[in-house]
Amino acid sequence: MATINRKVLDISHHNDVTSWDAIRNAGIVGIIHKATEGTGYTDDQYVKRCAPAMRAGLVWGAYHFANGSDVQQQVDHFLDVVGVDNDTLYALDWEDDPNGNTMSAAQAKEFLQLIGQEIGMYRCVVYSGNTAKSKLGSTPDEFFGKHRLWLAQYASSGITVQASWDDCWIWQYSDGNVGPGPHGCPGCEGDVDTNSWGGTDQELRDQWTGIGPLPPQPEPEPNPDERPTLRKGDEDAQFDGPYVSELQTDLNRENGAGLDVDGDFGGLTDEAVRSYQRSRGLDVDGIVGEQTWDALEQSAPPLPPPPGLPTPLSNEHQNAIAAIAMRSSIASSASL
Repeated sequence: MATINRKVLDISHHNDVTSWDAIRNAGIVGIIHKATEGTGYTDDQYVKRCAPAMRAGLVWGAYHFANGSDVQQQVDHFLDVVGVDNDTLYALDWEDDPNGNTMSAAQAKEFLQLIGQEIGMYRCVVYSGNTAKSKLGSTPDEFFGKHRLWLAQYASSGITVQASWDDCWIWQYSDGNVGPGPHGCPGCEGDVDTNSWGGTDQELRDQWTGIGPLPPQPEPEPNPDERPTLRKGDEDAQFDGPYVSELQTDLNRENGAGLDVDGDFGGLTDEAVRSYQRSRGLDVDGIVGEQTWDALEQSAPPLPPPPGLPTPLSNEHQNAIAAIAMRSSIASSASL
C-alpha cells in the first residue's frame, strides 16, 4: 500500500472539527474516534461527534487506547461507552503507553478474545506498528493474523508488517506532522492522523464493520403439510392440490355444512367458513389460514352455548332430523 490514498481520519478530543461536510468533501470515507483508555477514561467528544459525522455520510469507528491494566475491565469499559452494534468499526489501539504500562501480547490476545465474544470473533481491528513487531517478534501468530491490521508507520517506503499479517488493511502514514503527505484535512484544524486505503470507497464501506455482506441464504424447503390460505374466489386449479375440495369436505364433516365438493370457493363455502369460525371462537373473516386449518384438522369442538340456551344438536342428530323432514315432505306430497 505504498501509494497514498487518504480515506480515513482517526481523531480524539485533541482535534478540533469545524465541518463534517468539509471532511467528507475532501474525500474522507471514515472516522475512527478515540472512545476510551484503560479501565476508566472516556473521551468526552466521542458520543457528541458520532451522530453528526454519520449524518454527513461518514462511516464511524471507535478505538480503545490499551494499557497493561485488567483486560476484562478494559473491554467492559470500552463496550459500556461504545455499545455493540453492526454499524461501528471496533479497534484495539495497541501502542506503547507513555506512562510505561504497555499492554503485553498475551493481554492483547485476551482483549481480542473477550471483545470477539461480544461483537463477533475476529471483527476487531488491531492498530499497531512497532509495538506489535516488538511484542510478537518475528513469529507469526495465526490468531492475530485473522484480525485486520491497521498499521502505524510514518514512512513513504519500506512499509513492513509483523509476520502474522501479509499486509495491512489500512495504513496510518502520518500524524499530520511526521510522515509523507497529504497532511491534515479540510474540516479538521491542525495536525490530524491520516490513513491510506488501497481500494475503492465502496469497498472500504463494505468492509468497514468487519461483518461483511451476509452470505446468500438457501431457499427454505417446501413443507408438504403446509396448506395455502384460502378465500372466496379460489379454486382447486390455482394450487398444486385439491385444497378447496379438502376444505369443503372438512366443513361438511365438522360442521354439517352440506356443501357440494366442487373445488370452487364460492358464496356458500364462504358462508360455511364463517359459520364454522364463529362456532369455534375463531376470527370470523371467511379466510382459511393456519388457525382455521388447524381447528379443522384437530376437530375442534364448538363453543358451549351461553347459559340458559339448549345444547346444540350434534351433526348426527341434525342429519337424522333432516332425513325425517325429507320423508315427511315426500309423504305429504304423495297424499295430495
